[in-house]
Amino acid sequence: MREVWPGDEGWENLNNIIMRGVESLVQVGGYRNALVRGLTSGLLAQAVGFCLSLWTVGISVRILGGSYGAWLAGFALISLIGMIEFGLGPFLVRETAGLRARSDSAQELPVLFSTLLGAYLVVATVALFLGWLMAPWIAQLIKGHTSADSDDLVSALRWGAVQVAAAQPLGIWRSLVHGSQKLGTLGLLAMVESAIIAIFTTILLFAWPSVVVIPLSMIIATIVSATVAYGCTPGEIRRAVWSPRMPDRRIISKMMSYCRPWIGSKVCFVIRERTDEPVAARFLGPEAVVIYTVTQRVVRSVPLMLLGNLSSLGFAPLSAVLSSGDKGRVRQAILELIPWLILFSVGSAALVWAVNPALVGVWVGAPYYGGDILTLVFSSWIVLEVLSRGLGVVLYAAGEQTTIVRSQAIEALLNLSLTIILVIPLGLVGIALGTTIASLLSTAWAIPRAAFRYLEIKWHHIGEILCGGFWAKVALVAGGIVIGRMIAVDAHWILRVVVPCATGSLLTIALFQHQLGSLLKGTTVHGADSLSSHAR
Repeated sequence: MREVWPGDEGWENLNNIIMRGVESLVQVGGYRNALVRGLTSGLLAQAVGFCLSLWTVGISVRILGGSYGAWLAGFALISLIGMIEFGLGPFLVRETAGLRARSDSAQELPVLFSTLLGAYLVVATVALFLGWLMAPWIAQLIKGHTSADSDDLVSALRWGAVQVAAAQPLGIWRSLVHGSQKLGTLGLLAMVESAIIAIFTTILLFAWPSVVVIPLSMIIATIVSATVAYGCTPGEIRRAVWSPRMPDRRIISKMMSYCRPWIGSKVCFVIRERTDEPVAARFLGPEAVVIYTVTQRVVRSVPLMLLGNLSSLGFAPLSAVLSSGDKGRVRQAILELIPWLILFSVGSAALVWAVNPALVGVWVGAPYYGGDILTLVFSSWIVLEVLSRGLGVVLYAAGEQTTIVRSQAIEALLNLSLTIILVIPLGLVGIALGTTIASLLSTAWAIPRAAFRYLEIKWHHIGEILCGGFWAKVALVAGGIVIGRMIAVDAHWILRVVVPCATGSLLTIALFQHQLGSLLKGTTVHGADSLSSHAR
């Protein structure tokens, strides 16, 4: 079967989709520049935040050891309380953006702010009350597995509840910045928060080696970030919100209607993302939580961080194009992108598996590395996440997210059940494997299938793209990365990272040089032509 890959026509279709979507967005308040700044600052903020989090986690593990694992497991449960806000933030962002485009914003903004502030204060009060009461129970749940002082853990969890509660009303300013379309500032706020946590955690841990230091640093970071967000909020909004009004029933009704669909999504997110650590702490002890967390950090951060920003980049243009009814052009672009998504995901998974032992070893020490089998299971998450998230953005852009919500609900239930069942016989590998199996049985196939059905893509179209020659080349790239790790297995940690990266890069260039050339040609030549035509 002939191997079909992106060529000039395919990349022109993709580029036209992006340019037509951006052209539509430009007509609404010059949003394109804000979007570009937001994406750039988002990538920078995530990169800086990732590096700072590596430092914070590393210093915490080296000083606190298993106590840090107890904190991670306990705070994972405490932070669940923050989920009870159920979409107030997105509601405030949307309403603020809409009001700024109207002439009566000066009268409406104070009412909106007062109503949302009241809602957030209720949420904060409930979160603080529940967190304060739950802290001793959570500490009791895990203290049997740790030598950490139980009083310190209870105090840390209660301070964690304070941070979760304070983040609710203080987060209003971040939402107002977002609603003002100052997207570049959001990246600044994220960097400020990460930097404050890293600085204060480091200083306080050396002065007072206790888990209480971590939530205290988070509280300081929350206050500083909110202060910076307040300073970055446009002056007319600051003046408006300091003119308090009585809460409006109309806004309350609108808020409840908007936030109701978020409840199921939030619950699913909580179960999928926040239960692994408590399960590990309960059945295996806090030290296992540390191993589980540091082993998956690179897996969950680097490739998916990039993909998340690419999904954000594609969402608005796809929404604009699909709303115009031009589904065929999107279908062609997705067909052109599928091989790249697969190559990226498989190559990233192999690379993470190859370099993770060296990175974890130099970061927190070899004893905290969870092993090659655990890393292999973690690496499979990259393939599943890239395909489901990369194609899921089409459904979100088209407003066809019913399948996503249903499949996520199934995944959440399966995830919790399977991790509890498999943790006893398989340990940490069982927890990770439960997550993998849950994804395979739900979102990993349901979301791509729904996207293909919406775009009217037949399976024989996929077969024409993903022929045997393509799979052989992808396997050679992944195999080359694995061989690169084997070659440098006893070398310095830098070589253990560089050699697999070099072998993977060289094989990709050698095996896919024609396709890479088409990609570069399609994104430069056709991009320039498209820009010129729009300028004319």
